[in-house]
Amino acid sequence: MAIPVLAKVATAVASDKKLRNIVLGIIAGLLGLILGLVLTLVYILSTPITMLTSLITNPDILEVILEFKTEYQALMPNNSGGYGAGGSDIVKVALAEDGKASNVGGQTYWSWYGFSYRDEWCAMFVSWCADQCGYIESGVIPKFAYVPTGVEWFQERGQYQSRSSGYLPKPGDLIFVSWGGNGSYSHVGIVESCDGTYVNTIEGNTGETPGYYKIRRNEFTINDLRITGYGTPKYPAASVGDEDLDWYYRCIEAEAENQPFDGKVGVAQCIIYSSQRKGEGFKQVITSPNQYSCVSDGRIYGITPSAETLQAGKEALEGKRVFPEGTEYFINYAAAEVSWWHQQQEFMGKIGDHSFYRAANYSGN
Repeated sequence: MAIPVLAKVATAVASDKKLRNIVLGIIAGLLGLILGLVLTLVYILSTPITMLTSLITNPDILEVILEFKTEYQALMPNNSGGYGAGGSDIVKVALAEDGKASNVGGQTYWSWYGFSYRDEWCAMFVSWCADQCGYIESGVIPKFAYVPTGVEWFQERGQYQSRSSGYLPKPGDLIFVSWGGNGSYSHVGIVESCDGTYVNTIEGNTGETPGYYKIRRNEFTINDLRITGYGTPKYPAASVGDEDLDWYYRCIEAEAENQPFDGKVGVAQCIIYSSQRKGEGFKQVITSPNQYSCVSDGRIYGITPSAETLQAGKEALEGKRVFPEGTEYFINYAAAEVSWWHQQQEFMGKIGDHSFYRAANYSGN
């Protein structure tokens, strides 16, 4: 029934020029509407892609992204925030002194230093804490009573970061303070922690009542003008337990099983530096989310390190380095997709299948 009707309509349209033009106009309008909708849909779908492309190719935006990843990585879950390697020992020693009534006035520290009378003792407290950890004898921190002397010591060794540099202090760093906010060096303490907004410290010779100054915890905003800078001691890695060593060696084996000896050392170097930078043990570093592919795909479980891997890992622990200090990332482009993030870092070199990188904003600490 519908077919004869359609046939009649078609015949009428074909024989009537005016009606034919009307129908063609309607069809053209519908086609134009459909085309417009298609183009709008394409624009809507392509805009995020265009924006993302502009983001990852804009060097200014990339710089901000990379600064956030590298500078604030230590503030993210499963990263730094606890104490492991690095400056945890001196922090623990300092905190243990907090609240002791016998320490009011600082006699414990200025008499240890060699004074027979009370003198300004903030630097002597820091030195005393360092001595309890063996850091004075090993040359990690100087013994000093005059605050500017400590600043000069760190500056001479390239281990000083000014507040204006944007550096985020780590547990165990020394914080140098100018109470007048004029850039002088009048006080020193020990950094307990930093969350990117506040710096928490433990200090000696501080308080509200002169003559009764004591040890106490303090807090500064990260941009407080009274902060002049930080001493960044080169702390030794914390002692490594059997479980940590087991994870360390298995990770090297899983990531660099078929790589040259120096390639294994390079992987070990990255693990060690991550542990030192984040203040974490090897296991915690290795098992952090999205850090090592051998954990993600399960290769690390059940693997047995070879004799060569054990030797490479041992030499790295003893100080062997195949790349400059700070090298922390590696990727095997033969087995992984090209990583634009890695390619924005500082390329350190290639050994075997692995390309090694250091954070683009690495500052020597």
